[in-house]
Amino acid sequence: AASAAVATAAGGGAAPSPWTLAGGAAVLAGVAAASFALGARSARRQQVTAATAAAAAAASEAIPNGGHKAALDAAAAATEQPVVAEGRVAASPSETELLRFLAQLPAKPLGAKGGPGQGIHSTAKAVLLCASGKGGVGKSTVSVNLAYTLAGMGLEVGLLDLDVYGPSLPELVPLPAGSVMQNQKGRIVPLDYGGVALMSWGYVQPGEAATIRAPILAQIVNQLLTEVEWGALDVLVIDSPPGTGDVLLSLSQTLPIDGAVLVTTCNNISFADVLKGVQLFEKVAIPPLLVVANMSAFECESCGREHQLFADGAAAKLPGFLEAKGIGLVKMPLDPVLSKTPGHPMPPAVFEYPYVRNPDNQRRPAWKGFSRLSLAVLEKLLGKATDGIGGDGAAGGPPG
Repeated sequence: AASAAVATAAGGGAAPSPWTLAGGAAVLAGVAAASFALGARSARRQQVTAATAAAAAAASEAIPNGGHKAALDAAAAATEQPVVAEGRVAASPSETELLRFLAQLPAKPLGAKGGPGQGIHSTAKAVLLCASGKGGVGKSTVSVNLAYTLAGMGLEVGLLDLDVYGPSLPELVPLPAGSVMQNQKGRIVPLDYGGVALMSWGYVQPGEAATIRAPILAQIVNQLLTEVEWGALDVLVIDSPPGTGDVLLSLSQTLPIDGAVLVTTCNNISFADVLKGVQLFEKVAIPPLLVVANMSAFECESCGREHQLFADGAAAKLPGFLEAKGIGLVKMPLDPVLSKTPGHPMPPAVFEYPYVRNPDNQRRPAWKGFSRLSLAVLEKLLGKATDGIGGDGAAGGPPG
């Protein structure tokens, strides 16, 4: 039924599924010529992952003998690479501890809750939802760069864009048209760009408005949630549509979500939507982990001063509300470069996009913000996992 829904959405019940249309030899040749890997991790990605693991081990061994500086020196010597490109090569001690704890978590099947255990094709150790109460607050930008920051730590990461009516992932990570394929079992093969597995309805029908009625939408969303063959992931990041509608309810009933990150801006209208979002997640048993106060301030490159962008008092209300709920807060500065999109596909070896893959952005405030956010997300996720196992630590704190 879901495959039929995709075919209907493409232009009628008689039309072939766009997943199948993308399987021609011409498409494959074009994708290969553009140096994009489909459905498998590249050799480069595997090398970086191995280098990151070696660096983390070297850093861990060096800490008792020479402190943090010696740890960084050992990590640099182990990799012989600068801390750019696929991510930060040298892991901090707290980051190393978090990654080790995450590696010990059991892999959960990515399928319908309570469904049969046979035929499991994909797993993840953590499923993270990025949501917002309204559009235009930078949720998709945060989702994409968070996913790539986590991948830069050496994790296997998948990123799913669930916004069928207004997908943003193809704008932030453009790929050649007609790249989506099905494998021999009829499952959707995720696209791979820069070591992150990607899927979005916008890759199926690039540049086209989705004129889809609600019943067909529900079937497409279900297919994206259950029929993408991700393989074995460490973290699956899901970029949900804005608001608190049917897609979020379907998501909560389909996949085991470990926690949600709510993205907002520091004004009263967005703050009201944060309250609604927290209430919804509490009702559907999705733990709200963090709120990202996006575009919270602007750092002037000329004078170096930080300027607040909103003056209606919402920024002062947010910390107290979140603290009472046990939800963390991460402030993300406004960076004009962050909203820059390439406009056309480029090979991942160029390291042009997304923002956190571009080494030219390494000293910019938003880069540091995503590093803080990724660590805070892992701490919150692992704190919830510890509570679920029966630990006595405070929810959201780093694992002890």
